[in-house]
Amino acid sequence: MKIKRIEHVAIAVKDLEGSKKMLTDLFGLSLEYEEQINATRLAMFPVGESYLELLQSDDATSKTAQWIESKGQGLFHICLEVDDIVQALSELKSK
Repeated sequence: MKIKRIEHVAIAVKDLEGSKKMLTDLFGLSLEYEEQINATRLAMFPVGESYLELLQSDDATSKTAQWIESKGQGLFHICLEVDDIVQALSELKSK
């Protein structure tokens, strides 16, 4: 498997608006876009060729809210870009 880059780093947060303000005010990052996927709101901030993704959900049954409840705010996942996703999944399953 050839990893090309970190596509994004997702951070689960309780307060999306406060976290967006922190990234903008403290680090000078610019929000590229926001969207709602099912019960989760997300905000994407480009950093070089990668992104910081903030995730927040008020729905206690969502994966994001459950993660925060059990582990607290913080790293949720790292998304890696690969040359061949089918091959990469096959390789990872075999490991």
